[in-house]
Amino acid sequence: MVSNSDSFLSDEDISTIVKNAGVNVKEILDYNVINLNEKMLGYMADYYKLKIDIKTDLGKETLNYFIKAIPRTNEAKAEMALSMNLFDQELNFYRIIKGEIENPEIPPWSAKLIASLEEATIYEDLDAQNYRVRNKFQPFDEPHTFQALQTLARFHASSLIYEEKKRIEIKDWRIEDAFDKYYDIGGYKMTHPWYIQCMDGTLGAILSHSKFKSDILKMVESRWTEVWSKNLDLGEPSNVFRNVVTHNDLWNNNLMFHYNENVPDDCKLVDFQGVRIQPPAADVMLLLHCNLDLEYREKHMNMFLNYYYNTLKDIFDKQGMSLTKIMTLETFLESAEKYRQWGLFLAVCLYPTIWIKDEVIAEIFGDTQQYKDILTKNKRAFINNMIENNEGFKNKLLPIYEELVERYFL
Repeated sequence: MVSNSDSFLSDEDISTIVKNAGVNVKEILDYNVINLNEKMLGYMADYYKLKIDIKTDLGKETLNYFIKAIPRTNEAKAEMALSMNLFDQELNFYRIIKGEIENPEIPPWSAKLIASLEEATIYEDLDAQNYRVRNKFQPFDEPHTFQALQTLARFHASSLIYEEKKRIEIKDWRIEDAFDKYYDIGGYKMTHPWYIQCMDGTLGAILSHSKFKSDILKMVESRWTEVWSKNLDLGEPSNVFRNVVTHNDLWNNNLMFHYNENVPDDCKLVDFQGVRIQPPAADVMLLLHCNLDLEYREKHMNMFLNYYYNTLKDIFDKQGMSLTKIMTLETFLESAEKYRQWGLFLAVCLYPTIWIKDEVIAEIFGDTQQYKDILTKNKRAFINNMIENNEGFKNKLLPIYEELVERYFL
């Protein structure tokens, strides 16, 4: 077996991956690990592609995989990922939660986990199956939003149907009763540096660059910590609405689309490091706030919410079950309005590190010291500098910052 010299995988790792993939192999000929970190696909891991050349009874074949690893060259990134318990959380999701809720009668909604190693996880390579992420500077249009909502409905239906079947055995059984010990709140707490910097960076931009007058700004600043703290309550399982396993990180790079003549015909979710137990609306509102332009989002909000609910209802109908008995449209719409705050606040946290060109992101966040300074010490200076020197960044961020103030402070 031959490999490239930069590989951090052993021959034993490669054999494990091939075995777990269920491929009938006569011989492993070669393998190659390709570094993807110049593209900065995410902020809490290193990323690679793995190509394994094999010989089968039918001849030679190449197997394609995607690797997510604990950062090896950026100490600050590794510390952040470990402080949020992200890798263990994703493994718990794939090994325990997904295995329980996945329904063979519901089409797949995520990539398959192939193997977990000491410091890396191996997945099927969706890119090799012609899935790709949408250009992050192109907000979702109707076809992309519909496909994303279809996939989200399949994901959430898996939880709800699983819970309903368990309730046949145990009355009033709740999904949080089974899985609450397998997920972690990560950076979503008032004392975590990541959340503190989300708060401070957003406030700094509002105080320096928003349209509001000084009296409004003083009021906003006085209530800032209180409102952001209450937002975290929405990250907990609800006592009012039915809960599901939520993805909780639905920004552009975590949704991959398959296309037929440039029209999306499927979508799959990736990166389940942030899973929580919440009402479905938490994910739906995060998806819509993270990936749609504000004006377009509000103009079509009711259409998208109804589309999601009807898609969920169709899945239940095909299972011979009634969605309306556990969640009416009116209840879902009520929950969507309540969890609008969750979607907007998380979008506000994510936007500053999304709406930047990839080469700039790689340069800034690829550096250990800059990564640490921005995400754990002084995000305010970074955001203000970007607003003052990048018109596109300014035009994207200020409207949602001002929306946050108008909805939850005025």
